[in-house]
Amino acid sequence: MDATTPSSDSAGSLCQSFRLPHWTLCLLATISLIFVVVAGLDVLETKRIRDTKSRGSQVVSAIERFRADNGRYPEPLMEIAPKYIPVILQPAWGLKQWRYATKNDAFSLTVDESAKSVDGDAHRLEFSARDRIWHLAD
Repeated sequence: MDATTPSSDSAGSLCQSFRLPHWTLCLLATISLIFVVVAGLDVLETKRIRDTKSRGSQVVSAIERFRADNGRYPEPLMEIAPKYIPVILQPAWGLKQWRYATKNDAFSLTVDESAKSVDGDAHRLEFSARDRIWHLAD
């Protein structure tokens, strides 16, 4: 074997140079891979939340235009389509279904992360009509 051909025992040699058993290098590589995958999932989750907020903001604008024209909030939500919004795009995050409710002179638009959380740590993304912003709440 010449100097440019990698040795089949290069992992073992690397471990020996650091005085690590071969299984330790495999374990370290696996842990590193897990961190990379988890970080990638977090980026994907952040994008889904961002997309959901964008879609939800379009729905909120349509709800407000409906109210300006009709003096009331739509009931049901589908009343805004297609005049005020061509299609109500569903959320890209969580259960991927809007929950809409009206009460007195206000409305809420939310999406739940999951139907039920075993540890009680499920989140909800909700539009605050009072603050005019989206909140990620427990």
